[in-house]
Amino acid sequence: MASEEVSIRQLMSRVQVGNFKTYLIERGWEERPSRYEDHIYFQGKMHGGVDPYDLYLPVSANVPRYQTTMMRAIYKLCGIEDREPQDIARDVLASKSAADRSVGGEKKTRLRVSNSGINPMQLRIDSPRREHEMLPGEAIELVCDVAMTGSLEIEHGGGSLTIFTSGRR
Repeated sequence: MASEEVSIRQLMSRVQVGNFKTYLIERGWEERPSRYEDHIYFQGKMHGGVDPYDLYLPVSANVPRYQTTMMRAIYKLCGIEDREPQDIARDVLASKSAADRSVGGEKKTRLRVSNSGINPMQLRIDSPRREHEMLPGEAIELVCDVAMTGSLEIEHGGGSLTIFTSGRR
């Protein structure tokens, strides 16, 4: 058991929030508005279940009890996915390489979006396709796929913000 504990701790020391976010999104979890400023909230319906599971991740390694929160998230996934923590941690780490590499002439563009208004705002992104309702004062960081020669187009109006990659509109 001690060697397993060292192994999971070593794996988790390399896991970053971006890895975890990619892992969850790839498996159908949805990022939702968080009631905590320093945590990201995910909701997922697994195995055809009616009630969704909740999962919180720290926004960065600077959040107090960062490692504890990340370990709790891994162990919560153990129960949901019925898998060993080392296997999940390895898959989370592998999600990073999938998220970071450029494929087919596309690159990843990071974009921080903040709702500084007093009303909720609908955010839509076309690549990868997703929607998110941003509460007043909420900010999120996005990763968008953009063709190497392309750019982002941002359209604002009617309580919504839509982000298009050029040539895909």
